[in-house]
Amino acid sequence: MLSSLEYALVDPDAADAEMRRVPPGREGMLLVRGPSVFAGYLNADAPCPFVSFEGENWYRTGDLVVADADGVLTFAGRRKRFVKIGGEMISLPAIEAVLAERLARDDDDGPILAVAATPEEEHPEIVLFTTRPITREQANEFLRAAGLSGLHNLRRVVRLEELPLLGTGKCDYRTLTQRLGEGNFS
Repeated sequence: MLSSLEYALVDPDAADAEMRRVPPGREGMLLVRGPSVFAGYLNADAPCPFVSFEGENWYRTGDLVVADADGVLTFAGRRKRFVKIGGEMISLPAIEAVLAERLARDDDDGPILAVAATPEEEHPEIVLFTTRPITREQANEFLRAAGLSGLHNLRRVVRLEELPLLGTGKCDYRTLTQRLGEGNFS
């Protein structure tokens, strides 16, 4: 961490009003504050990324990290790329990595798959979007063969001509999740 910044690792599952620091060695949500942290989005419709914690205003990064006893931080993933199912935090990038290994070809030009979760809080479903011909059963067999639990099972596979992309060429997960919430994929 830069010397001009302060950080806190908090329980990622706690409500904002009940946030508490996690002990060293335990994964937590990274909060930062300091003079180089931006003050907020200009004219944005996005949710406020700041939270009040220990009487101060902190930027909630969305990053999950672990701090060792010496304060060395290790990145563990992004909160938005996890979904809670059966009381477990399921990594969507872990599912993507397994499937990409099985489906990728040398001539790929851009992303061929993305995994998103329906926005329902109570019963989210994991959905595979892909440009490849694969059934839900085949995809779930790949996940099981890789040692992922049944909680990682896909509930749907949506075949697309191409995935929506950001200007950086990366998959636009926000668009996929929004379209899932609107029921734009059957």
